[in-house]
Amino acid sequence: MPTLRRTLSNRLASGLLWNFAALIPIGIGGFLINILVARIYGPEALGVFNQVLALYLVASQVCAGGFAFSTLRFAAMHAESERETSAMLATALILVSGISVAVGLILWIVAGPAGSWLESPAVATGLRWVAPGLIAFSLNKVLFAAINGMQRMRAYALGQAARFLLLLATLLVLIHEDAAWQLLPVLFTVGEFVLFVGLAVYLAPILRAGGRQARAGWWSRHLAFGVKAWPIGLLMDVNTKVDIVMLGYFMGDAAVGVYAFATLFVEALAQILVVVQNNLNPLFARFDAQVREAEIRRLIRATHRRFLPWFGGIAAAIVLVFPLLVEIIVGDAAFLEARGYLGVIGLGMLIAAGYLPFNMLLNQLGHPGWFSMFIGSTVIVNVILNGLLIPWLGGMGAAIATAFAFAAQVPLLKAFVRRATTLHI
Repeated sequence: MPTLRRTLSNRLASGLLWNFAALIPIGIGGFLINILVARIYGPEALGVFNQVLALYLVASQVCAGGFAFSTLRFAAMHAESERETSAMLATALILVSGISVAVGLILWIVAGPAGSWLESPAVATGLRWVAPGLIAFSLNKVLFAAINGMQRMRAYALGQAARFLLLLATLLVLIHEDAAWQLLPVLFTVGEFVLFVGLAVYLAPILRAGGRQARAGWWSRHLAFGVKAWPIGLLMDVNTKVDIVMLGYFMGDAAVGVYAFATLFVEALAQILVVVQNNLNPLFARFDAQVREAEIRRLIRATHRRFLPWFGGIAAAIVLVFPLLVEIIVGDAAFLEARGYLGVIGLGMLIAAGYLPFNMLLNQLGHPGWFSMFIGSTVIVNVILNGLLIPWLGGMGAAIATAFAFAAQVPLLKAFVRRATTLHI
């Protein structure tokens, strides 16, 4: 079993390089999408757009269940066997296809009540436009998990970059056609279906390598792992969108739009952490028990020493130049309030940044149930704090709650890893 130190010199180093490079189109694409909505249609449209996106992401996790997470682990474990990988991936796609069709139909039906609950008919319209896209989005989660698990990080980076460029291109077409802003969420449906075709073509040689007989043994393995992992994806997306959804409930669409402008930069910072996490995930599943603790602890120390200083520098620089960015990007002083939100959330992220790349550790070591409990605990902290602080402090309450939720992940991760394994991180 090669050590992590040796692996870092080849595949990991190459994967990090490709995925950090991909942050450029990902960041530009995601940023421009929100900026164009804000600049052309205003804070209300941006608020609705982000509320629809939050609910769409939560629904997609219900569709994918725990099968994206089981695919990630099993693809890493069987990366050297194309036949096993093929059978495993085909089984996961069949399972997710059936679930996503059902959930997409349910989302279409409940769009009206959801809009009424949020007191926003535009949210109901947006949910109906994204409901069909759930099918492609959920299948793409599984395909990306397989690519990640096999450590094909160049393909992973290119695919993620293509996603955001497709979404941006679709938005530009909608703007050119003078589409009503209530219809803008349809870009997720269009973009994900086009992306699915590309990913399916790329993985076609692997999908053809296994047969029906080979798939037979994977039903029980996916179900056994997936049932325990099912809450993970849902809870992870809920955790990232709790502030947006709860702010939408307590405040108006315009207030959500201003807050969402700050979260654009928070998400950009989070993508840096995700790149490191995605490149580490396949390695954890292959660690031998004898080298596991020493390598993981060494990596955590290296992350604190090498990663935190420049991550903190980037976060501080963004906060400092934020007023200039508002003037250049949107030209609307109403968005200046978001600077305070960004500073508070960024501080919480910095406190936890040394450990956030290891959030998937429990899943990759084969403990999806404990991973679900870890993520569930962070969501509970997040919901309680947002529920207490938003009615009192509005957008700043949401920012403070989110910052504390980030920081709380550090002691929670340590506690759950120690409880589920022999590791002391």
